[in-house]
Amino acid sequence: MQSQTEIRQSITGKIIESLKKGKIPWRKPWTGVEGPRTPTNFLTKRRYSGINIPILWLQGQEKSYDVDFWATFQQWKTAGASVKKGEKATQVVFFKPIKRTVTKADGTEAL
Repeated sequence: MQSQTEIRQSITGKIIESLKKGKIPWRKPWTGVEGPRTPTNFLTKRRYSGINIPILWLQGQEKSYDVDFWATFQQWKTAGASVKKGEKATQVVFFKPIKRTVTKADGTEAL
């Protein structure tokens, strides 16, 4: 499992590589089939957020995908679709806020 530093370095490296090729990951070339402009999960219809948006835009540009629908291998299988032979997964970043309580000097807790 990659550390957070390794994940960040990998994402930064991919963005820099794309910029060197003259492709700006956050500037979508609006061609192809109509669909969501923000990467969206095909089954849940939930839009991706945060750093996952440019990650998936970049991957979509590199692979010349026409639409911004994404799903896990299992989700595509559930939908009755299949993944092209040789395709590899795109790593996204899971984000979930963590609530931490702090105990003050007087013994009370605060979020």
